[in-house]
Formats: sequence, C-alpha cells, structure tokens
Amino acid sequence: EGDFNRHGSILKGKNVIFVDDQRIMFPAAALVVLMNVLNRQQSFFCGHTDDVVCITTHPHASLCLAASGQKGKDGGLVLVWNHNTLHNGSSESKIVAKLKPTSGATRGI
Repeated sequence: EGDFNRHGSILKGKNVIFVDDQRIMFPAAALVVLMNVLNRQQSFFCGHTDDVVCITTHPHASLCLAASGQKGKDGGLVLVWNHNTLHNGSSESKIVAKLKPTSGATRGI
C-alpha cells in the first residue's frame, strides 16, 4: 500500500514523518512540506527537480537532518538538508549533501 504522487505512481514507505512533537514532514510532488500541526503553518524544501519518492530524518534529533530522494531518468537523487533552517512560510534550506545512486533508481533512504 502507498499514496499516489502527481503522476499516479505509488509512493512506498513512510509518507508522513513526525519531525518532533509539533511538526510533520511529507512529500508533495517535487517539494517536501514541513507543517506545524499546532498552528498549521507550512514551510517547504524546494531542492528537488522531480517527484520526491522517499523521506527520512536522522535518528539523533539534535542534528536536525532530513534526507529526501527523488525519482529520475538517470537514477534519481538524494538530498540531505537541515530541517531547522526552514521557518514558517520559508523555502530556503542549506543542502548538506547530494547523493547519487551508483545503479538503479532511488527507492528508499
């Protein structure tokens, strides 16, 4: 089971992640949305150029790192970024790393 992206493909794995006790993160086409569940304000990570198919956060919350992977004709791309640099309504976040799969498509992180 999974959710459908804008092209009708099924997203596998975690589609909504709790970043902390107030914020969730989820993919929406080529964006990753961070939403405060208390006041419903959203921020957007806009580093991708194709549909985001997988997301995760670092297990040590103090590092404030997220990773998101996009599909692509050339195998996709995984971006690692700091989710704490996104503030309500913003779309700017520093990309910490760009990872390209050595073979095959991005399917999970």
